[in-house]
Amino acid sequence: MKKLFLSLYLLCAIATLPAQAFNFLPLSLDRSQLKEIKCDPVQIPTTQPQLKPIQSKTTFTDIKAVLSTNWSGYVAVTDFTDPKTHSVSMVSGAWIVPRLTATTGDSSSAIWVGIDGFADNSPTVEQIGTQQIFAGGSASYFAFFEVFPGAAFQLVDFPIRPGDLVGGEVAYVKHDKFFLYIMNFTVGVFTVVPVKVKGAKRNSAEWIVEAPTVSDTLQSLSNFGSVPFVQCTAKINGDVGSISDDDWENAAIIMVSQSNDRKTVPTTLKKDGESFVVVWKSEGP
Repeated sequence: MKKLFLSLYLLCAIATLPAQAFNFLPLSLDRSQLKEIKCDPVQIPTTQPQLKPIQSKTTFTDIKAVLSTNWSGYVAVTDFTDPKTHSVSMVSGAWIVPRLTATTGDSSSAIWVGIDGFADNSPTVEQIGTQQIFAGGSASYFAFFEVFPGAAFQLVDFPIRPGDLVGGEVAYVKHDKFFLYIMNFTVGVFTVVPVKVKGAKRNSAEWIVEAPTVSDTLQSLSNFGSVPFVQCTAKINGDVGSISDDDWENAAIIMVSQSNDRKTVPTTLKKDGESFVVVWKSEGP
């Protein structure tokens, strides 16, 4: 019965998807046409929203769906029964930064692309994206990166506004080194953050909307309405392809509250296998 409900969740999300959701699509997400800017990272205090690997995960491989209390979107792995270590070397995608609607109290959300954090044996997450915070009656938006279990960092000089087309990329180089890119195609700029990560399994690629935590307490999810993702690709086992590439497996991740109510639902992938929308349903937690 639960599997039937999951399938209906996805179908309902498709039914509510606006026809114009993907009209913003650019011809290319090539950052060679953008201006590189330098941004000093500032650590986000641990009293502010932080990100974690997937929590309370339940996987239904036969219908390609996952339940989680903090993640929503899509994940790609070589094999859900045994994700291959060191198989993922790149993940990228783009999204429209949403304009928040007021919630009953303070709330937050993060939109990112990343590697790791899904498989049970994955101790790290390498991720970059945007955060959307509603606090004290007003909204704020900024770029961030995090290498879990380390702290999150804000890229304070990077421009982020509601309605901007933003792209992210996490690329493994060699010898534990990664490049984390964030691009603002609306403004025409990008920046890159080099990081070194010991022990990264590199066994999953993700395109995610997340409900952050503060001091290990899950926060209410900010009301972002919907977030369209486009041109979502990964490099797995040396091959570059879309989320739905035949060379690996993928699953939609549905975010549920601690009382098992829907918080967000991703639509099924478009025919290109690279595009979908995460639809907000409730703030939880």
